[in-house]
Amino acid sequence: MNTKGQVVVGIVLVVAGLLAFLDTLLGISLWAFAFPLALIALGAWVILRPSRVAAGTRISQQIFGDVVRKGPVADEDVFVLLGDVKIDWRGAPWPAEPVHLNVTGLLGDVRIRVPSDVAVSLESRAAISSLRLDGQKQDAFFAPVELCSAGFAESDQRLYVTVAHLLGDVRIERDAASQESARPWD
Repeated sequence: MNTKGQVVVGIVLVVAGLLAFLDTLLGISLWAFAFPLALIALGAWVILRPSRVAAGTRISQQIFGDVVRKGPVADEDVFVLLGDVKIDWRGAPWPAEPVHLNVTGLLGDVRIRVPSDVAVSLESRAAISSLRLDGQKQDAFFAPVELCSAGFAESDQRLYVTVAHLLGDVRIERDAASQESARPWD
């Protein structure tokens, strides 16, 4: 295990296994204690998480439902427990400095539309995921995956995307700015 996400998943699995073992061994339902504690921990994480985000970063939190956004382009941190993230930055002015997008969630897909001249670095830490970027497709099963646009290091317009979720697909789509109003999210 070489990433923090894999360690967390491993710890959760070990704790769940220990609870099930103790439940069987002692005949006491420890799940009655574990589930409320898990909800409390999740609530504390949602409350405290924004304080860990860099200053000037847009923060979006959605427990259930989708986050759908069109420009302007800026650093963003998105948390969606159950739902999709759909961001369309085609046609929006791109800043000179690199843009960072962090998406965290449990279940849901991530789709990002960017202008054709923006180079993208995509990193995903997920239990099960499929990533698509510039004709590259990478499937992941409990392993981190990184994909990068050709010429990323030399590009003036860069987007760093980091996705951490349990289950979902990540797709970066490129469209010319002239197609800005074409096809809605399908």
